[in-house]
Amino acid sequence: MKKGFTLIELVVAIALLSMVLGFSSVIFKTCIEAYRTAGANSEIMQKLRAITDQLNSDFKGLQKDGYLILHCEEINRREYLNSIPADFRADRLYYFSTGDFQSWFEPDIRSNIARVYFGHDADSLDFLSDRIVSKWNLARDVLLITPGVSRIDCDPNSYAYYKANPIITQTLAKNLVNGVSADIQSDPNNIRRLMCQSVGEVVVEWTDANTTLLRWLPDPNTIPSGKVWTPAMPRQLWPRALKFTFTLYDSKGIIKNGRTFTHIIYLER
Repeated sequence: MKKGFTLIELVVAIALLSMVLGFSSVIFKTCIEAYRTAGANSEIMQKLRAITDQLNSDFKGLQKDGYLILHCEEINRREYLNSIPADFRADRLYYFSTGDFQSWFEPDIRSNIARVYFGHDADSLDFLSDRIVSKWNLARDVLLITPGVSRIDCDPNSYAYYKANPIITQTLAKNLVNGVSADIQSDPNNIRRLMCQSVGEVVVEWTDANTTLLRWLPDPNTIPSGKVWTPAMPRQLWPRALKFTFTLYDSKGIIKNGRTFTHIIYLER
C-alpha cells in the first residue's frame, strides 16, 4: 500500500512555501530598491564632481583685479511634482577667469581669459512657467576675451577695456545675472551652456574679509540682493572664501528630495 501526504501535511507544506515566497519577494524588492538607490546616488555624486571640479578650475584663475558679481534670489517653485510651492535660492555669479579657453565654434580661436556666467539657465528661472526645482538646469556661459575678434562666444573688447569702464561692465554683468539673458538655455541638444541637469537650490555665501572670525554672509534669514567686488576695491576686501551649497537630484526622481552638498573654495589674496 502506497503512502501519501495527509491533508494536514499538504496544508503545512503550502503554508511554508507561501512564507518562503513571501520572504523572497520582500528580499527581491529590497534588493531592487537598493540597486536603484545606489544608481541614483552614483549619478548625483558624478554631478557633484563635475560641478566642483569646474568651480575649482574657474576660481583658481579668478582675476581679483577684475569683477566678481553675485546675485542672490529666492524663487517660488515646487520641489517635485505635486509638492507645495516653496522658496528656493537661485544664486548666480559673473566673474573673469584665466585659463586655456577655446571657442566652441572655431577651435583655432583661443584665449587665456574669459567672462563666465554661473547659475541656473533662463528656462529654470522663467516666472511664467511652473517648472519644478528637481528639473532645473545649471548653466555655465563662457565668453572668450578676444580683442578684435567677434564671434558668438568671443568678445572683441579687451580685458583692459572692461577694467577701465566699470559702469559698462557692471551694467552688462547685472543685466545678465539679475535677469539671466533668454539666450542662456542649457538645452541638452545644444550642450555649450549645459553644465548639469536636475540641479535644485544653489546658495552662494562668502566670508567677511573685515574680521578674523569665520563668518558666512549673507545671513540665511535675510533675502539679500547680492554683492559686487570691483577692481577699485582693495584686494583685502575681496572674500577669503566662497561657500557653495547645492541640492542635486537624480534624473529618475528616485531620491525624491535630492541630496544637499556644501563645497568651499578658498581664494588667494
